[in-house]
Amino acid sequence: YVNAAWSPWYRLKLIMGFHANKAPDLDLDVVPRAGVVVGLGERLTWKLLYGEAFRSPDVFERFSKINVIFGDSLLKPERITTPDTQIVYARRYLSCALSLFYSEQRNLINRKNVRDTGIVHGIPTEGIQIFHNEGALDSRGGTLEGNAQVARYLSMTASLTYQEMETRDTPPVADLFGVPNLFAKYGISYAQPRFSMGLFLSRFDYLDEVAGYPVRHPVAHPPAESFNYATLDV
Repeated sequence: YVNAAWSPWYRLKLIMGFHANKAPDLDLDVVPRAGVVVGLGERLTWKLLYGEAFRSPDVFERFSKINVIFGDSLLKPERITTPDTQIVYARRYLSCALSLFYSEQRNLINRKNVRDTGIVHGIPTEGIQIFHNEGALDSRGGTLEGNAQVARYLSMTASLTYQEMETRDTPPVADLFGVPNLFAKYGISYAQPRFSMGLFLSRFDYLDEVAGYPVRHPVAHPPAESFNYATLDV
């Protein structure tokens, strides 16, 4: 991993780097990252970032031989590319930020049903599942967040995120992985030098029927509704 930063001007910062990965039985993979940070004034900052990452197939995906599920030792790593931008406003007791992102995932590792006849690992392939690389997934969205210190030891925070996903199939398939489009988090924190505690509430939007998986028994498996999740940290 190599990372470097350079400031040719006191309100401009350039970031460049790369991450090299070498997994067993796979070629060396190098993923870059870059960014620009610009100060637009005493309280306003703009960031433009670009990064790539990859995920090697795990042992189960490559070598499994369980019942009718078989791995593939020749699987390629999944790769993700993400450009994002953010604008930040900050004062002594108040800060807020707006972020926008777009991600592209390629070489997705999935399981597929094999319907043609043949032999794999000495077993007829008809009716089995194998891991393979297929398809791409696009994600896009944004986050609005803020933090305010309302008293010496008391602060409040809130964030709102919207995101959507769709595959590159024809036609595209949305909401394939069952992730809500909208979710929010807000809370309050009390912090002293020797003691701190915080109460946070997260709210997740309702989830429509997951694409490709129709609900056949709505009584036993009702559609997911919006819900709250509260945590108390001490």
